[in-house]
Amino acid sequence: MKKCVQLVLLAGMMMSAACLTGCMNGETFDEFKAQLFSNDPMVLQVIPPNDITVDERGLEYAKEVQKTIEERKNFKCDVKLIPSMRLPSFIRNNAVRQEFAKTTSTRIFAGFNALSDFNFVGNELESLETLPEAASFAKSENYSLVFDIVNLSLDEERGGSLSLKLNNVSTVTGPTYCGSTDVALTLLDPEGKQRLYMHVKPSVSGCASYNDARDALADAAVQMLLTEYARQLAPPAAVDEVRGNGLFARINVGGAYGIQVGSIIRFVEQEMVKNRITEVEEFRQTQVADGVVKMVGSDYAWVKINKFHFRRVHIGTLVMK
Repeated sequence: MKKCVQLVLLAGMMMSAACLTGCMNGETFDEFKAQLFSNDPMVLQVIPPNDITVDERGLEYAKEVQKTIEERKNFKCDVKLIPSMRLPSFIRNNAVRQEFAKTTSTRIFAGFNALSDFNFVGNELESLETLPEAASFAKSENYSLVFDIVNLSLDEERGGSLSLKLNNVSTVTGPTYCGSTDVALTLLDPEGKQRLYMHVKPSVSGCASYNDARDALADAAVQMLLTEYARQLAPPAAVDEVRGNGLFARINVGGAYGIQVGSIIRFVEQEMVKNRITEVEEFRQTQVADGVVKMVGSDYAWVKINKFHFRRVHIGTLVMK
């Protein structure tokens, strides 16, 4: 019996040692735990060998599209923010819609003007009262960013109430407000041809006042539009550095392309496969991980990988658009 107990204890000690050393490449448990819960990649060291593993297939593809990346970085256009053909009739004689259109268009102007792609030369939505009965699209020397509100709802929440706790006593202070909308942006080139179309449907709830709901809804719409813009027009991106034993990955696009703190990033592996029907070789992408942007520069972003997926992302792993 004594031998059995000793064997069990020895096995347990060996397993613990493996968890604290072998499984973590020499890190202590406290170091590993600190990395797992950290949101700052700069405090973490590059720990070989996992962090220098190279995804050769992805890296080869990333090198092939480097020319596209450089062309994309050099893209810049003079643009004017204009209303859609139907927006004037949608907001006319409706103060709620007019106020939301003004709030949202102002934030769209500020948000997209901050991108390196755009140089705004005008904003026809500054004075909503003077909009024509119906806007028209004509050839222009500039690009046009066309703003449209497809639907809007701002209401008091049914059964909702805002409560504050003071001295451990809950007090109902008033109703809460919610809202939802469909907002669209279309980028037209000087010939009037559509370059891209973005349509988002944000919603908010639990707001303390009607104005808070309106502002939160406008913020959500602009955030989603910037994210969709980045998804559609960002250059092909790849991982160029990994830290924290695979927990953080740096990608080669950043704030200049609409990437923001909180953006969701998906990582994929790229491979060439033969289509069994057409017998043509084509690229296939398989998602291997996802993560959340924690730090952004103009031309890079640090992404914290989902804790269930980390160590599956390497230098050269591609970012799904």
